[in-house]
Amino acid sequence: GLLRSNFGLKHVMGFDMEVWNALRKEVRAMSRKDLAFRIIATDIDKKAVDAAKKNAQTAGVDHAIEFYVCDFKDTPIPEEKGIVILYNKTSDSKTLSKGTTLSSGSHKFILDTSVTIASQSASDSGITYGKSNGNVTASIVGADGNLPSGTEMSVGSFSTSQVSAKAEGNFSGGTSKEVTVVSSEDQQRLLAKLSSSLRLQAQQKLQESNPDKKVLEEALAETISKRSYSKNVNDQASEFSLNLTASYKGTAYDDKDLRLIVSRLVTTDVPEGFKLNLEDTETQADVSKLEKDGKLIFIARFKAKLMPSIDTEKVKKEIQGKSISEAEEIIKNMENVLGSEIKITPSLPSFLQRIPLIGGNIKVEVGLK
Repeated sequence: GLLRSNFGLKHVMGFDMEVWNALRKEVRAMSRKDLAFRIIATDIDKKAVDAAKKNAQTAGVDHAIEFYVCDFKDTPIPEEKGIVILYNKTSDSKTLSKGTTLSSGSHKFILDTSVTIASQSASDSGITYGKSNGNVTASIVGADGNLPSGTEMSVGSFSTSQVSAKAEGNFSGGTSKEVTVVSSEDQQRLLAKLSSSLRLQAQQKLQESNPDKKVLEEALAETISKRSYSKNVNDQASEFSLNLTASYKGTAYDDKDLRLIVSRLVTTDVPEGFKLNLEDTETQADVSKLEKDGKLIFIARFKAKLMPSIDTEKVKKEIQGKSISEAEEIIKNMENVLGSEIKITPSLPSFLQRIPLIGGNIKVEVGLK
């Protein structure tokens, strides 16, 4: 309100400008530059912190606020601080070094700077202890270090009959609280987990709708249309959820088509007098790369057996009417043939078994041994 020049109150009948100015002057006199406590402001977004700094500068309070860009759970926690009166009850001056421990029961405090305490002195009214002030900080963060004024403390290794201390004013500013907050990493982990689950479901449904084809997991394209977390980053929460809507576009192929494509690619390397047996092949295809236009680049492994290229009609003509032994000898002498197996149907005595004279009654099959 100190930055505003116009208020609705000024337009009310009976408004007294002199009283108003006097009150403003009184309020300004009450303001102070130095505070007995720390104000810490944090945000994970640097832009938000910069905006807060600018507003604080405009209000003239930027010197009293500590700004940090960090996750809420990484916010620096204020330490308990206070002032003590140190008493020297000996006849020699004492110098306490920085870091000296002061204790009150289980509460421990550390001296912030070195302090020298004059020796005690005698007068007509009695003994006066040497006295000096010192600043201390609690050794452990937490509200346990908040002590009331006048609390007695021991100092270092001295007995309380030699050197002692007393809290000057109430010790405050200490607090300790364990909280669980949502971080950006938590949100990313939940997104990855849910996205992976939806992707698996999409692949299964695509496979069910295309039972004769293979759906490629690598080529499953994901489009997220809606993403809503129940908790924002830095919100205090032990658990949170994600509402995610995504669509998936998949690519599938027929294994027969792949075998045919690969066989055409390797046909040029088939030795003369042989041919590929496409009925007995093994193929393995891995997606090497998915282009932006949806084109897939495969690394294919193709295993096939080569069959001799034999003219079965010619074989029929050469063995027509021949005996079993004659036919076997003829076939054995053919190129790329290791042997043969001849079956006569119906079964006849061996001296009557001959190859039919009509080629239509002869069936020739070529196989691998």
